[in-house]
Amino acid sequence: MGGEKGNLMRSIILLFALTIAVISLQLQGCGNDSDAQFTPTDTKGRIISAVDPFGRKTVSVGNDPDEFISYIDEGTGDPVIFIHGAPTYSYLWRNVIPHVSDTHRAIAIDLVGYGNSGSPTSATFRFPEHQQWFANFVNALALDNITLVVHDIGSIIGFDYAANNPGKIKSIVHLESVYFPLPNTDLLPPQAAFIMTDEGQQAIVDDNWFIETMMPGMIQRELGVAEKASYAAPWEDTARRRALQIVLLDLPIAGIPADNQATFEAFGMYLGTSNVPKLLLYADPGVLVQDVVAPGFPASVREIVSGFPNTTSIGLGSGLHFIQEDNPHGIGEAISDFLATLP
Repeated sequence: MGGEKGNLMRSIILLFALTIAVISLQLQGCGNDSDAQFTPTDTKGRIISAVDPFGRKTVSVGNDPDEFISYIDEGTGDPVIFIHGAPTYSYLWRNVIPHVSDTHRAIAIDLVGYGNSGSPTSATFRFPEHQQWFANFVNALALDNITLVVHDIGSIIGFDYAANNPGKIKSIVHLESVYFPLPNTDLLPPQAAFIMTDEGQQAIVDDNWFIETMMPGMIQRELGVAEKASYAAPWEDTARRRALQIVLLDLPIAGIPADNQATFEAFGMYLGTSNVPKLLLYADPGVLVQDVVAPGFPASVREIVSGFPNTTSIGLGSGLHFIQEDNPHGIGEAISDFLATLP
């Protein structure tokens, strides 16, 4: 990459790093315990159900017996694959899926190590492993003409797959996603810097940091008792929490790890040049995709991502990072409307 394109990519990378810093502000708040009878609604009065009504299937994605993916599989038609991030699982999409499954085959996976999927003791849970497991999943189900719906680190897996298998991708829906590597550690928020220390790594295991601290601070409403229990259940076994320890450590920063640096640059270039139909869903203020222009930069991350070729951008109103818990029906309706426009 050189010349004008190289300068643009460097600017994009730096701008993305600046937006990461707002995470520390969002992490300060934590919801209080909710009443067991609490029934949350979105801004239009629609119920946000805590109930997960879906059955699960499993498929092997490796040689180890614990290398398997648990997944929801609802409806028929072209596949729409929902990929969650940390520390969630397919439960995140429970209120979104019904908006899609009446016209498409809605598939929501649990990443290996997450949710109801296997947790092989031999795994490192680095992004390259997740990317291979996901590719094996798609091959095992012989999926084609795929729409990817990605969030958080699920975007790293989905974007990589799309960049390497463009012929299988019909469209991409992304919200609160990761698009670029980080140039250095200077702009990392204190919470992220803490988690990268030995003490922080231990907090993930001992204090279930992702569930108890990070997640509540990135949802505007309070989760109910049943919702909290559902998100916490996969992490009751502290040995499984090592799948979360690698999440921030494996982000490419200043070119390290080199394999992830190359991967992020490649899918960033793919997103910026591919004409595959894309739908950006964002919230205000959001966390990873904000409308904040850093000094000396030409545009915000939101504007840059909205400028990807063949992109439709839809604002979902007020929200932080886990928009699926504040406005799931808005997400589902937007995806359904977008899918209806595709040939």
